[in-house]
Amino acid sequence: MVIININRGNCNEVYRKQVDIKRNDFKRRGKNVQYFKGIETWFDRINQFIQNHANGKIKIRHYIITAGLKEILSCL
Repeated sequence: MVIININRGNCNEVYRKQVDIKRNDFKRRGKNVQYFKGIETWFDRINQFIQNHANGKIKIRHYIITAGLKEILSCL
């Protein structure tokens, strides 16, 4: 799981210094993201687990909640 946190202090600092953050900045950072072991197979494994154990009673959906994360992950 990748968690990116920009807290209010960081946001205030960026605003105070008038730093301009662009989509390409997130994309550039995304090139250096390293996944935790097993994350690349996580979705297939959890989908298979639910299929094998839920008898069709559970429908699973995966969501990425993003504030720039989409741009980062699109580079991987």
